[in-house]
Amino acid sequence: MSGTGGVLRDEYGNWIVGFAKNLGHGSNNAAEFWGIKTGLRIALERGFTKVEVKSDSLFAVSTLNNKYVANRSHSSIVTLCRSLIRWFEKIVLQHAFREANEFTHTLAKHGTIMEEPSVVYDFVPFSVLSFFFVPYVIFFLCFLFLL
Repeated sequence: MSGTGGVLRDEYGNWIVGFAKNLGHGSNNAAEFWGIKTGLRIALERGFTKVEVKSDSLFAVSTLNNKYVANRSHSSIVTLCRSLIRWFEKIVLQHAFREANEFTHTLAKHGTIMEEPSVVYDFVPFSVLSFFFVPYVIFFLCFLFLL
């Protein structure tokens, strides 16, 4: 199974909207392109004209920045991404290591097991929130208990 996910954040890193999408069967590169395409579509729908796209796929970023040629299996999704890119006043496509954005990776993993084809989250989903904050909450609760 293949899934993708993403987060749109403001310039301070605050959550604006997130998404997860079940892609069925497919390659990891296709999932990266689908994630970029979905994020770009949501950004346009919400009225954003200046965006920074960060992906942990150097291949996807390089392909969309015209450094690599898309192979036949990715040509349709790459064409869709490029058609969306043209709508932005300013867009920067950058590679980022996966460790820099565990929220996105967690949403993508969630996409692989979802029954729905896709979900848009206006708020941080509890499943993602709990993944990151449970150790801190437990520590905080233990600390309070000790007082």
